[in-house]
Amino acid sequence: MRSTSVDAIDSVFTVCRRTLGRNTWGRVRAALDADLPEESFPAAIDTLTVSLDLPGYLADLARLEWGYHRTKMDAIDPVMPVAGLAVNPSLTLLALKWKNLAHFFNDETGGEPPIKTPSHVMTWRHPRSGQLTCREALENDLLALKIAVEQIEPREAARQGQVTPGNIQAIIDQAVAQGILLSPDSRIRRNVHPQTAKQPELQPFREADIFTLQWHVTQTCDLHCKHCYDRSSRASLPLEQARAVLDDFYDFCRRMHVRGQITFSGGNPLLYPHLEELYRTADRLGFGIAILGNPTPIE
Repeated sequence: MRSTSVDAIDSVFTVCRRTLGRNTWGRVRAALDADLPEESFPAAIDTLTVSLDLPGYLADLARLEWGYHRTKMDAIDPVMPVAGLAVNPSLTLLALKWKNLAHFFNDETGGEPPIKTPSHVMTWRHPRSGQLTCREALENDLLALKIAVEQIEPREAARQGQVTPGNIQAIIDQAVAQGILLSPDSRIRRNVHPQTAKQPELQPFREADIFTLQWHVTQTCDLHCKHCYDRSSRASLPLEQARAVLDDFYDFCRRMHVRGQITFSGGNPLLYPHLEELYRTADRLGFGIAILGNPTPIE
């Protein structure tokens, strides 16, 4: 029984074993209970730290390695659709007493030495690539996790953090790209013909993750092009109504689970009297922005 238990610990805690070296690891092995299960090894290290003169960070390193091992050994399930923003089910977040431990799993020779200061470390598998990652959680990571767990609306998160909704959306988008969070599939989808339904190479063409609004903010124009297709004289929207359009478009993109892109056009959009205010509002909401207008001096 003893050889089986200790051999399993040898196999799971390879980083701890390499860190201690052969002689010290041998003393640790000799001090372990014969039937100690792998999951109890971090707690056992904690009780042996003083008597065996082990590095103070070793118990935290063992906790992290156990979490890393569980993530590594978990079966890779197919990505399941989610109804709303959700945490990757493979993710483990550990609160540790020591910092700079994640590099033990990424670079055996580099990285800053361990420092006794609180930190959070994440281990997870990317839901699509299957890549296993272990790294310290940054402030933006923790914020993204909080938004997903507590289902905080991005504009409310922006208000609480005194930043723009665009800042919050960028943090969420980054967490999704890294596989920390899962996002719902786009609701803007093509009807798929049965003959092409099983062709994976066509998948990028079946749904849109960006929706573009081409907005003719004014009909005023300083040119008289013969090919112009719209010479009507509709009045431009007042600024408050135009801002309300941005709010509606923001809500639409949230409902459809897409990122918004706005192309300001016209007429000549540079002649719209409130273009700068509208542009800044669109930027604060996190929309991609383009201007489709006439050539104009840099001023």
